[in-house]
Amino acid sequence: MPVFREDRAVRERVTLTDQLLTGVDAAMVVTNHSGIDYARVLELAPIVVDTRNATLAGRRGPGRPNPGGWIVKGYRSAATDTRAPESS
Repeated sequence: MPVFREDRAVRERVTLTDQLLTGVDAAMVVTNHSGIDYARVLELAPIVVDTRNATLAGRRGPGRPNPGGWIVKGYRSAATDTRAPESS
């Protein structure tokens, strides 16, 4: 469905390009789709919020943490947070 209306707003379908994924503040998975390359989403989006566990396969394996919760990559994911702790 390329365009639809919801709550007086017009929503348009967009293509998941590398440019789009690297340019967003966060990517959110709200439903599973077999045509989505979730490994690519994990690689390119700065923050990934996965409410459906669709990215689980891409988060397992040697050297890859398997964080719990919805934020699977990004600022609030303790398992993937490599920032130095703030000093007080």
